[in-house]
Amino acid sequence: MKKLEPILLIFFGILISCDADNPINRSGIVTDFPLEEGNLWVYNWSTDDQDFPENLRNRTIRIIITGKDEINGVETFRFETTADEEPELTSIHHYRQDSNKLSLMAYKIYAINDANARTSNPRLNDSLGLTDDGIISGDLVIEEPPRIVYDYPLEIGKSWTHWEKDGSELITKQATKLEDVSVPAGTFKAYKVENDGAWYESNGIETTEFVSNIGLIKRTISFDQTLTDEQGNIISEKRVNITVELKEFSE
Repeated sequence: MKKLEPILLIFFGILISCDADNPINRSGIVTDFPLEEGNLWVYNWSTDDQDFPENLRNRTIRIIITGKDEINGVETFRFETTADEEPELTSIHHYRQDSNKLSLMAYKIYAINDANARTSNPRLNDSLGLTDDGIISGDLVIEEPPRIVYDYPLEIGKSWTHWEKDGSELITKQATKLEDVSVPAGTFKAYKVENDGAWYESNGIETTEFVSNIGLIKRTISFDQTLTDEQGNIISEKRVNITVELKEFSE
């Protein structure tokens, strides 16, 4: 089976912090997103992947800043992410904002409840290493170098790069447009940020983010997926689409 990053990894690393009282300035440049403990984002997550369990194709994802931790001698903000539909799975991501750059410093995905930790998705169980007997908490993965999520101030035409897949793939992100974006939480002025890179191109991955003065508003992901049996025979080839939209934000 041809595997991409686990589906939860694709989602769990997308958030930035924000301040609802700090609007886009007159020039349309997003200038500052202070991290605040207690900030909460609630997202609607959906996929058209018919191989995904039907009851999990639409989810409610909650992300909250729960505190601070020191990673490699640097103070970071701790983001905890859970899905209402599968509360036994969670993730922790550590972010730092320095010199106007928001960077992912480290992350950890793990399950609890021992034998009950397995999800209803066999492919996800395999990707996360979940066994019939449960799982030991996953290792903390340190991003070396730190992954630059956003480079402020955002403005049309601005681009930056970061490394993915253990530092082996260089990804370019660029703010290409400022537009009104409507999601369940409302309509926001947001920058369209497009992702590009050789690994993305080779896997047919297209990722677009919409970022406003209250953080990530919307993200769309699409990629080619090829499923094979144990002998390597192709079972199916398809295009998979994932959409994430902000439902609620509170401080």
